[in-house]
Amino acid sequence: MASSGTTSTRKRFTGAEFIVHFLEQQGIKIVTGIPGGSILPV
Repeated sequence: MASSGTTSTRKRFTGAEFIVHFLEQQGIKIVTGIPGGSILPV
């Protein structure tokens, strides 16, 4: 099988990088939370 000569150069994102990128695209400038806080059911 012959190679087409092209390679994929997509950047791989971590989950955190993906979320930040998505929020930036949506125009979100501020995100609040409690650092290290767990998510507990109410």
